[in-house]
Amino acid sequence: MKKKILWLGLSFLLVAALVLASCGPAEEEGEQEEEEEEEASVTITPIEVTSVEVTPALVLPGQEATVEADIANTGETKGTHTATLAVNGVEMDTRLVTLAAGTIDKVSFTVIRDLAGTYDLSVDGVSAILTVAEIETYQSEQYLYLISYPSGWVLDESVPDNVTMAKPGIATVGITTLIFPAGTSLDEAYTILVDNTKDSFPDLQELSRSDVKEDGAVVAYDAMFSYTEEGISSKMRIVMSKRGRYGFALWSRAREAVYEQNKLLLDACLESFEPPLVAEGLYTNTTHGFSLTLPRGWDGLETGEQMPLLYINSPVGEPLVYVYVYVDRIYESTTAQNYALDVAAAWSEEPGYKIVSQAEVTLGEATQGYEVVFTYAENEYPIKRKVVSVIRGTQAFSIISYTLASTYDNARSTIEQLTNNFTLVEPRPFGVSRQTSLFLLWGEIVTLDPALFEGSPEGIVGAIFSGLVRIDKDLKVEPDIAEKWDISDEGKTYTFYLREGVKFHDGKPVTVYDFKYSWERACDPETESEKARLFLGDIMGAKEMLAGEATELSGVRVIDDLTLEVTIDGSKPYFLGKLAYPTAYVVDRANVARGMNWTDKPNGTGPFKLKEWKKDELLILERNANYYLKPAKLEHVVLQIFAGRSMMMYEQGEIDVTGVYIDDLDRVLDPQNPLNKELLTTTSINTGYLGFNVTKPPFDDPKVRRAFALALDMDKILEVSLKGNSERAGGFLPPGIPGHNDELEPLPFDPELARQLIVESEYGSVDNLPPIVFYDLYSLGSTEEAMIGMWQANLGVTVEAQIIEELEEWLEMRHKREFQIFTSGWQADFIDPQNFLEVLFHSQSEDNDSAYSNPEVDAALEKAAVEQDEEARLRMYQDIEKMILEDLPVAPFYQSTKRHVLVKPYVEGYYLAPMGIHIWKDISVKPH
Repeated sequence: MKKKILWLGLSFLLVAALVLASCGPAEEEGEQEEEEEEEASVTITPIEVTSVEVTPALVLPGQEATVEADIANTGETKGTHTATLAVNGVEMDTRLVTLAAGTIDKVSFTVIRDLAGTYDLSVDGVSAILTVAEIETYQSEQYLYLISYPSGWVLDESVPDNVTMAKPGIATVGITTLIFPAGTSLDEAYTILVDNTKDSFPDLQELSRSDVKEDGAVVAYDAMFSYTEEGISSKMRIVMSKRGRYGFALWSRAREAVYEQNKLLLDACLESFEPPLVAEGLYTNTTHGFSLTLPRGWDGLETGEQMPLLYINSPVGEPLVYVYVYVDRIYESTTAQNYALDVAAAWSEEPGYKIVSQAEVTLGEATQGYEVVFTYAENEYPIKRKVVSVIRGTQAFSIISYTLASTYDNARSTIEQLTNNFTLVEPRPFGVSRQTSLFLLWGEIVTLDPALFEGSPEGIVGAIFSGLVRIDKDLKVEPDIAEKWDISDEGKTYTFYLREGVKFHDGKPVTVYDFKYSWERACDPETESEKARLFLGDIMGAKEMLAGEATELSGVRVIDDLTLEVTIDGSKPYFLGKLAYPTAYVVDRANVARGMNWTDKPNGTGPFKLKEWKKDELLILERNANYYLKPAKLEHVVLQIFAGRSMMMYEQGEIDVTGVYIDDLDRVLDPQNPLNKELLTTTSINTGYLGFNVTKPPFDDPKVRRAFALALDMDKILEVSLKGNSERAGGFLPPGIPGHNDELEPLPFDPELARQLIVESEYGSVDNLPPIVFYDLYSLGSTEEAMIGMWQANLGVTVEAQIIEELEEWLEMRHKREFQIFTSGWQADFIDPQNFLEVLFHSQSEDNDSAYSNPEVDAALEKAAVEQDEEARLRMYQDIEKMILEDLPVAPFYQSTKRHVLVKPYVEGYYLAPMGIHIWKDISVKPH
């Protein structure tokens, strides 16, 4: 390209010289005059930022602040300018503004920060300061509201109806909760509150009052007052709202001078108030799919939980009657009768417990249920309770009402009116329709941050975010945000060309600067990414960044907004495959800068956007209509988190796809079973193994490791526990990975040799072995249970099982290599032996859970990684595999696991891949 430009330049000069020679001086003067005229016509329009204001200038973490800049065109012509917002000197966002001559306009940015601190917000170098206060949050157990207040302030919750947060001698913030009779208006409630306040401050005077509206209706009053306290002029702000019987008065007060000094902070505290959801009249829960009409004067509070989900109270002034609505998930088939009786049995140990009546009942719109009425004594008071249970699929609903036995009979008709109108409706969480959306069961979500994520692209992270490349259905690398790329002759330099028009979900254009930032963020030690070394470590400068010795990737060079040059530390044929992993996805710098909770509202580039996320309950994705490739066919993907037993939910029509596990495998594989017609099966590219931590006794001795492996009858375990669903493994590289060696024999079952190896080990006898703990996640599986039994039977070794209840804790212990002995497995991220052998066994790999270290193996792995002769390279990996098998830091037992999935007939485009790739964008749902 440079040569071409040079020749064009020489040609232009040669032609110009010939023209000048033939035209003479007169033409030269004319040309010079034309050039001067052209230069005179080119003017630079002076456009500049004249002022910047942040509103409010003080917020609490998570609250919005608006940065508004005045931009003036002081020139004589129309001009366009790009205004750039920087936070603490780091560019975060831009706005393009076009101004006519002599005019002023405004541009605004929204800034949210989750971390307390002082932030310099500048637009084109003109600054303003935002302060984010450090806070604590109070949640009322009785009234279920939330409010935040500055750290260090004194919380007084001794009176639940009047909770205060104070900085002694400075200011106080409080919430007064009042209970009003049915029919009390907001005006009446406000008057009562003011009159009550005057009891404490007789000279209280209203200075101003404004209406707070929602959807055009007045829902609260916001008023300022003056008063005198201890002879000193003071101010008070009251925000009064009424929800059902509950009046919530938020207030802040201080001496007048102090109030003005602390106004921003006090206002921020009141703005942080999150009221409870109060149910009145017809209450419909679209997430769980039911409705309930409350009698006049009755109201309830939604708890945000499921057990109970709602609690309801009788009207003020009437005898107390309590009603609770519970929503549960059942894991075994049951009836409403059995469930209601089980609920009632929870009080069976109370004095005087007796079932008075039980019967089937028909509720609203023919909803069928079962009713149990029983009595018992509580603190010597006779109590009567009624339980009405309804079963739908895996959902169990219970409406429990109770009061004093004497009150119950008088209120019986109203209780029956309330419970008997309970009606099942179609669940439509946040308005999402089953007819156009995919419903799935999901497990624990540890993070949505691509840099911290430790799963494949097939799930949530691969739906919200994307990268330069991806893996297609043929397990080959294909373009994604990068439209194409070039690779240098020596194979070390990649030049990526981004597609034009790729945008983040908020419409902001994606440039290569975003990729540079994202990768450097992942490699920053402060990010604590466990996958950055694995997937980005080949890039020049990555290892230095991970070690804290550099602040940028020297191998990443920006050519222009859409062209990125990446240099790696050797010619590695698998490098592109690594970039398909979430660690290499692009993230929005301004989004991340919000702070620790940025993934609550992630601004990705993928085919779906995050619509709702109720932690440990529900996550909803919605289609990104502006996706740079063909938009997804699904309107939504609904993930029900820990919602029940997947097979049961699938058969009840509550989810559209489910994996088939061992207990259900036989009947699903039966051709006579209707489910068999909905079955998809593939063979995973995976290896399962028994892992030993080679740094923890007794597994620091290779003979002990081999003894524990030989003591297991894996053929029997595979047949009984895994039902023949996997093949025995002789090595670590499964079929489908280049270099797989069919000649490697699986480890035999040889208890006698196993016992002999224990004798030959440095421990000499099983009696000298230290305590051995086997770690498992959630519960002890049948495979692991069989292993522990065989070690006891064949070696005389008792192995303790320790169950880790949380996935996050499991991952943390795994990364710290705290496990002594464990089972695990590895599924291909991309098709190359490096993804198994180097990842699992190089001493510097974060996924080397066995803490295995062999300098000879490390050197051989590093040499194989850059070998250019493919046949020689695969032979090298096969030799390395044999070396590792001699040391046996892990014992490979099975591979090529059959993966079985049931898919509803109305779900089209579902593809079951042998490894994790993203497919949701290609799925559609027919009306059903």
